Amino acid sequence: MKSAFIAALLLAWSLLAGTRDSYVYVHDRVSITNGAPVSVKRVKARYGTSFFWFTRDGRTYVMRDEAALRRVRAVYAPLFDGRTRQTPEQINKRIEVQLQALAGEFVRSGLAR
Repeated sequence: MKSAFIAALLLAWSLLAGTRDSYVYVHDRVSITNGAPVSVKRVKARYGTSFFWFTRDGRTYVMRDEAALRRVRAVYAPLFDGRTRQTPEQINKRIEVQLQALAGEFVRSGLAR
């Protein structure tokens, strides 16, 4: 009975984890990820040194437009601001919400391919 409960719990967790989108921002030597785990090494090998890669609803997108990359960089700015009073968890949650909104905008506008 206990093993069935653990198996059900693991299945539920994996299903929930599978619904999260992934985000990878790369600029020069800086790589930042959010969301579901992804192989940054493989993504960088395919797309180079300056891009925003993300998954949304099971599809993969990449952005290289400089104006779009500046917007993504601005989302990550709080990570490098030593004056913030938020916890790392609060910062990451805010970043992920903003990335979800930006990714949706990029997909709807046709900028993301």
